[in-house]
Amino acid sequence: MLDQELSAAIDAVRKAALFCHKIRTEKRIRPLVKLDGSPVTNADFGSQAIIAKSLRSIFTTDPIMAEETASVTDFQSSHEFTSELLNDLDSAKASFPTIEALVSTINRDPLDGNAAGTITDSWRNRYWVIDPIDGTKGYLKGGQYAVALGLIESGEVRVAVVACPEFVIPGRHEHGWILFAQLGKGAFAVPLNEDAEPVAIHVRANQPGELLSMCESLNHSPHGTSGQVAANLGIPDQNISKMDSQAKYAAVACGIADMYLRLPTSTSYREAVWDHAAGVLIITEAGGTVTDIDGKPLVWTDSRDWDGNHRFAHGRGVVVTNGQVHQTVLNAIRDVLNDSKD
Repeated sequence: MLDQELSAAIDAVRKAALFCHKIRTEKRIRPLVKLDGSPVTNADFGSQAIIAKSLRSIFTTDPIMAEETASVTDFQSSHEFTSELLNDLDSAKASFPTIEALVSTINRDPLDGNAAGTITDSWRNRYWVIDPIDGTKGYLKGGQYAVALGLIESGEVRVAVVACPEFVIPGRHEHGWILFAQLGKGAFAVPLNEDAEPVAIHVRANQPGELLSMCESLNHSPHGTSGQVAANLGIPDQNISKMDSQAKYAAVACGIADMYLRLPTSTSYREAVWDHAAGVLIITEAGGTVTDIDGKPLVWTDSRDWDGNHRFAHGRGVVVTNGQVHQTVLNAIRDVLNDSKD
């Protein structure tokens, strides 16, 4: 039973998502550029700090994998950026006495062995994975984004929480939802801003002859190839939605879309664990299916030593469906990719 873990995860993600929502609503996003050219913001750092601190207060020795890293030197170089972030965290009841304490928490502190790059038995057995803002580009542009947290034990995602502050479930009036799942117990959603009973969520069942619908990434998918797959499946352009973040997992889990395709952009690209772990469990508990484009399951065991960057070393792309059409979608992808080789 992981009820305590699920409760703690929902609480941490809610606090982090409300923090991110407040920063964006008040138009106080402070963007930076990482070494790989991708954006990161004050909200990314704050969200990661809130979740890591919340987890550490309860699960004191659990390893934590997370997307962002911070430098004391970089934070010290911008007094305005750092002091504003510390003040915002204080307002969110996640106070840090010093820059060093904040940076240590963002970097998950020495407990996880991350600095040394070591792989311990604890990493093989149990660890948390955080994406403080999945879809930072969407966050910056006013679109969809998500805050995601998963617990991996013995190579399986056991607990998953994904908050989507801009997400709307059809037939519901609430704006912004937290989706969550525990292995073997189904998938549910609760409003981000309200105390309410959880709502069970399920993937959509297709009727004979019904047109399928699809969502894909704005930035991380070869749209030409996925467009060919959609054409092979008879999906019209108006049934294709492009959005950032694990909100795409939410769309399939809640029956808004029948599938989410994240096709490989190159032979060398590997997916990051934090981009998918939480979403995968929510989909499968909602009745859907997730594999790579070859129909193989995503693998989480020993994820830290696969290529040194916390990414999958096995599998190509990610295919998320309602389960009913999964093999049909895999066949369409195979046909398109085989045609491109001819």
